[in-house]
Amino acid sequence: MLIDTGSNPSWVQCEGCQSRFPLNGTGNFKCKQSQSFRRLPCNNSLCTPKLCDEQGYCRYNAKYLRSSSQGVVLTDTFTFPTNSRTTTAKVPEFGVWLRPDQREPKLW
Repeated sequence: MLIDTGSNPSWVQCEGCQSRFPLNGTGNFKCKQSQSFRRLPCNNSLCTPKLCDEQGYCRYNAKYLRSSSQGVVLTDTFTFPTNSRTTTAKVPEFGVWLRPDQREPKLW
């Protein structure tokens, strides 16, 4: 899995999505295997600016130099190993984007 930290906010691609950015050798995020993967509600403090859909979930609209992307914001908790073999660092509610032109990983 690769995390795009060159844009704001950072994002990952979900497995099963049609991608304009194929990841050779690393694979996409396996969102269907996650127990903490969910849509981000509009009332969550991470939903900024407050772009909401009809069902009360957070949306995003990102503009780049030559293109743009928009869709829903999804969250998950990622665990990253630290220098200690017995300790992990959790990053709660890290954003995962799903564009409308991607196939949804039917989790809801």
